[in-house]
Amino acid sequence: MKAIVLAALVACGKSPSTPDASTAFCTDQTPAPTFANVQTLFSTICVTCHTTGAPLNLEAPAYSRIVNTPAVDYTDPAVIDSCGGTLVVPGDSAASYLFVKISSDSPCAGVRMPRTDIGTSAPLPMCAQNLIHDWIDAGAPN
Repeated sequence: MKAIVLAALVACGKSPSTPDASTAFCTDQTPAPTFANVQTLFSTICVTCHTTGAPLNLEAPAYSRIVNTPAVDYTDPAVIDSCGGTLVVPGDSAASYLFVKISSDSPCAGVRMPRTDIGTSAPLPMCAQNLIHDWIDAGAPN
């Protein structure tokens, strides 16, 4: 239960005094680049904010909501985000807005994800970034 609460606090940018859930997600190596592991990452870190009703819902199963799906403007989900392009372009992490948002210090819109409650970024550990990168570059298999 403590881990779930901790994940919820970290995912929306609260600042607990204990190590965060993103660090706990990774071990000494990057998990295998499968969608099951990507979904576990989303469920562990992202779904507290990115849930039903949010412009980007990463609750399980998120696959059809992210692969070959246009990124939407956070302020108006009916509008396609012109700088965002496509959330996940199978085989091309560099062209995948989801990967850009978690790996770039200066994405074309907003801040790096995940973010804190004051709007600054709280980057995922490299193993989590590598998991998303490697899964996308492997063709984003379901």
